[in-house]
Amino acid sequence: MPATVVFLNGVGGVGKGSIARALQKITVEPFLHVEMDAFLAMLPEVYQNHPDGLSYETSMDGGKPSVSIGTGAVAERALTGMRQAVAALAEAGNNLIVDEVLFGNVATEYGNAVAGYRTVLAPFRLHLVGVFASLEVLEEREHRRGDRRFIPS
Repeated sequence: MPATVVFLNGVGGVGKGSIARALQKITVEPFLHVEMDAFLAMLPEVYQNHPDGLSYETSMDGGKPSVSIGTGAVAERALTGMRQAVAALAEAGNNLIVDEVLFGNVATEYGNAVAGYRTVLAPFRLHLVGVFASLEVLEEREHRRGDRRFIPS
């Protein structure tokens, strides 16, 4: 039977990691937890807030800060590699819970990332799950974590 891939997509702080750990505790078969953060942590620090890596632009939206995240060539290669690594893990027979933030322009980059995953994961049982929380809950979680680059004041 082909591997099962549960793909959790949502913004930082929404609870994807907690959901993944809870699923690992209740599933009969083992599931590996693959985190996007682990792949982004592989980037040299100089590529944080760099046009070739991850870039951040903060603007005000309705009186609240809003952060847009852009990806350059180096970050795109890392994320493309992540998709290939996820497919390789599934091909080896591993069930997976993928914890990722699909960011970018919804009409272009976001759509391409979803299409990329659908393509490489076509041979497997794929479950795409959107994870959501209210802005107030997200802001509170980010304040509590204290380890994020952009924390609304």
